[in-house]
Amino acid sequence: MGLKHFGLLLVAIVAVSSGTTYAILEGVSVQPTINNGVQLLGHVEIVVSDAQGNIKAYRQSDNMIVTDGMELLAENLFSTVNASSAKISHMEIGTGGETAPAAGQTDIITVISSCAREVASFSSVNGTMNGSPNANVTATATFEGGNVGPNDCDDSSIDEAAIFNHATGGEMFARNTFTAVELTADDTLALTWTFQFTDT
Repeated sequence: MGLKHFGLLLVAIVAVSSGTTYAILEGVSVQPTINNGVQLLGHVEIVVSDAQGNIKAYRQSDNMIVTDGMELLAENLFSTVNASSAKISHMEIGTGGETAPAAGQTDIITVISSCAREVASFSSVNGTMNGSPNANVTATATFEGGNVGPNDCDDSSIDEAAIFNHATGGEMFARNTFTAVELTADDTLALTWTFQFTDT
């Protein structure tokens, strides 16, 4: 075979190969990306009131949803993923607020030994925000000083809170810290945790 014919053969092979490749790619359907990303934000309000209902202290801050909390979401969202995990149900307060929230944390840093976790009450609101769908879930719990209820939660430096899926142990969903408040024997501390699911 002459050099000229060899060159023509290479051109033919490339042409056939290119045509074959084009035919394969021609059958591929690529859908445009949908700009949709659900974001979960958590916000906490702390209100300390005296026996007459007067507000003695007010704090608000954002929380961190920890790694266990992210896993808890997946476990409860999909029925076949570790379906035995309990749903979020209890709150706890503590005095370890000098340690900032971090993803790997699994518990309150410094518990108040005489103050047990409190059962949370939940309510939800659905709607829109800036034209995008969103859903708000609000959880509330009340902690009492020693003279008010069965728990003795009074302490001079309460500065952290967390939310869990069990009365003891279990998995921590989120934790936050705030400037310390004092809870005396006749006071109550109301903890309100708002989670906002929004389409970004």
